[in-house]
Amino acid sequence: MTFDPISLPDRTAMKSNKSSTLTQFVAAAAATLGAMALGTVIGWSSPAQIPVLAGDVYGFSVSVTEFSWISSVVPLGAALSCLPTGFLVDWIGRKYTMLFISIPFVIGWAFIVWPAAVGMLIAGRLITGFCGGLFCVASPMYITEICDIKIRGLLSSFFQLLLVIGILISYIIGAFVPIFWLSVISGIIPIVFAVCFFWMPETPQYLLRRGKDMEAAKALQWFRGKQYDIKNELDSMKEAGEDERKNKISFIAMFRNKIAIKGMLIMFGLFAMQQFSGINAVLFYANSIFSDAGSTLDTDINSIIVGAVQVAATIPASLVVDRLGRKLLLLISSIAMGVFIVILGFYFFFQEEWSEQGWLPVTLLVLYIIFFSFGAGPVVWVVCSEMFAPQVKGPASAISATFSWTLAFLVTLFYADLVEAVQNYTTFWIFGGCCFLGAAFILFFLPETKGKTNQQILKELGAKD
Repeated sequence: MTFDPISLPDRTAMKSNKSSTLTQFVAAAAATLGAMALGTVIGWSSPAQIPVLAGDVYGFSVSVTEFSWISSVVPLGAALSCLPTGFLVDWIGRKYTMLFISIPFVIGWAFIVWPAAVGMLIAGRLITGFCGGLFCVASPMYITEICDIKIRGLLSSFFQLLLVIGILISYIIGAFVPIFWLSVISGIIPIVFAVCFFWMPETPQYLLRRGKDMEAAKALQWFRGKQYDIKNELDSMKEAGEDERKNKISFIAMFRNKIAIKGMLIMFGLFAMQQFSGINAVLFYANSIFSDAGSTLDTDINSIIVGAVQVAATIPASLVVDRLGRKLLLLISSIAMGVFIVILGFYFFFQEEWSEQGWLPVTLLVLYIIFFSFGAGPVVWVVCSEMFAPQVKGPASAISATFSWTLAFLVTLFYADLVEAVQNYTTFWIFGGCCFLGAAFILFFLPETKGKTNQQILKELGAKD
């Protein structure tokens, strides 16, 4: 093991039933540095767009069409990585899957720093997107399996928080240094992740699944603290593991498992709401939306405002997700997003009459982003980490994440064409309608998962004892 082994004390000396949370916070923070690395990949496009198109960064020219692929290929790479990740985390473990991917992550950034042609630049973006997509599956899974049920929602929301912090870091650095150095700094973050995460234990559930009972006990003791009596929790994990082995199903058989299918359909609905809300298109084209609204701020400042708003709104969501629950946060988020983006559509529809209200679209866009970051952004990933039985969690989570990233790729790629075809106000109304449909889906089909064990969640989906 790469963490300090802890000798299991005499059970009679262990009287505490309250676990320590410090080590769980440390491990979750280390695991989600991969999300920060993905955030820098996503955020790179905004500060890079103008200098790259102007030919000031590389020794070759880049067309507008080529840059659209440079941007949109990231979610495509993420979509391609999710399904293999579902198998990899069950083969070599959650920890080593994330550690090994830091190597191609750095290679991808090297392609972006020193590309010989546009194709190499696109390849670098594809590779970094692929690696980032892997973290979207492995990191939430790791966090869910190491944390106490009372702080599961809080720690699971770390992923989205570190993701938007990574985006903001890209915006800030890109505003003040050349894109070359932004790319170099971004390429260092996966190395920092690997150094920090190397010392964290593997999840107890995975170790038990591999028959490494003593290592699982040591890992659980490390996560819960020296004074915590792990016996009951460890026995419960072993019992769940035995049930998993007895009920183990193949990848093909998973598609005949009604509970697994129901869980995936729920995640498809949530991810469809998340992506068809238009968030990725709005973030990518935020500068042009600000410009159309008559904003006189510098484009870099606009981007920093958007990034800061995301971070500021994600923090309170992390703090209340275990108090208010997943369902309520998602309902509030989807309805509010729908309201604000529909009003934004009306602004552009009546733009000539409302031209003096240039502050209105900026305010609406900021509020839209706030409510996405408050619910639909982090909470959907929290639910995804809780929705599936252990024996199908890897592939089922991977399929769900693949669906999400595929939609993100399509929405980002075709947003400009949609605006050209039906105008931006109709596009925003379509996004708003999807938000309201998503709210209805959440109300009628999403079970509340707050404070529930995996077995309790599965029972709500229809599983039998």
